[in-house]
Amino acid sequence: MRARIKAQMRRIPMIYALALVAVKALDIRRGRWTEPELRLIPHVVRPGESAVDVGANYGLWSYHLARAVGRRGSVVAFEPVPQTFRALRRVLWLLGAARVRTVNAGIGDRDERVAFAVPVAAESGTTVGGLAHMVGAEGAGDHLVVEADIKRLDAVGITGDVALVKVDVEGAELYALRGASGLISDHQPIVICEIGQGLSEPRYGIEGSAVEDLLVDWGYETFKLVGERLMRESIDGRSDGNYVFVPAARRGRVAALMSG
Repeated sequence: MRARIKAQMRRIPMIYALALVAVKALDIRRGRWTEPELRLIPHVVRPGESAVDVGANYGLWSYHLARAVGRRGSVVAFEPVPQTFRALRRVLWLLGAARVRTVNAGIGDRDERVAFAVPVAAESGTTVGGLAHMVGAEGAGDHLVVEADIKRLDAVGITGDVALVKVDVEGAELYALRGASGLISDHQPIVICEIGQGLSEPRYGIEGSAVEDLLVDWGYETFKLVGERLMRESIDGRSDGNYVFVPAARRGRVAALMSG
């Protein structure tokens, strides 16, 4: 009897993980899980083009990007945490977006293998992949530590005209962009990047404005989506969230949304 109970207890995390996949897929399909910046995708990405999802988590952005590029386009999604990566692939399969190319790796400025700190949900014992981050100056704390590969985006073969790069890597966005300098120079994609200065500075000693400084040096302008409009807004240390970086080459795609 005890052996049977122990075996059942071991199955609980797997049952919970499969249920989580089903819930995430349903929430994405029905629009219950969303972000305002997803509304930019039809303006930025056209059928047949390519897009990159760095920090794909459970596939919210990958799904919507796959719908935008269609069968002739391509989406490449990067997720380093193995447990989350497995869930990502299952979610995309359930959503009919299995053609998205999924890569079990993070994106940084060098090719290496690093430790990731992954929070664990107390009620289920499962990992919370969306909050996973590379172990930086603050250490891992009481998180689960897993190893994962980091690749430079420039070292990954991305085909087609890359129209959009979305980056959400829990404070390490500067590293990801440094490793994508060649792709950004060649394709001039619009970049949607999460800025969390409460994450980047204590973990890696990086000010949030460093991402903006880098992209401005590369010829980009900085915007934030406010309602239905893109507003010019520099990163000043007070307003975190998703920022939209637009190069001159693709300004026309979102010009109608720009204020002023």
